[in-house]
Amino acid sequence: MQILDFEPRTESHKILHSQVIETFEEVVENRAARIQIVNNGLPAILWFIIIFGALISITTSYLFIHNNTRLHVFQVASLSTAIGLAIFVTAAMDNPFRGDISVTTESYNSALEFARDLQLLDR
Repeated sequence: MQILDFEPRTESHKILHSQVIETFEEVVENRAARIQIVNNGLPAILWFIIIFGALISITTSYLFIHNNTRLHVFQVASLSTAIGLAIFVTAAMDNPFRGDISVTTESYNSALEFARDLQLLDR
């Protein structure tokens, strides 16, 4: 690896070289953490709590009795829709590095271009 093979000659180069190595180690650690997170989703117990809570909320909404049945059906349907949308968004964002709703590589490419502009990496 060229970063580790570089021999600094001046004191300022030594300081810069040690900072580059520290930053590189952070990048490697962060990359490993991202790779680990990619395959992880929400734990099953959290999904159970979300679904169970939704069922309890919808079930107890039937206990609010109205004289107007149409209004009651509308309220239950509205609550069910809101809960369903919340569960949908939770499921869609469960894996932030995969799928349609995900973190893009744009920021990583921008950082790579910035590093190349500073001539920290080979072209």
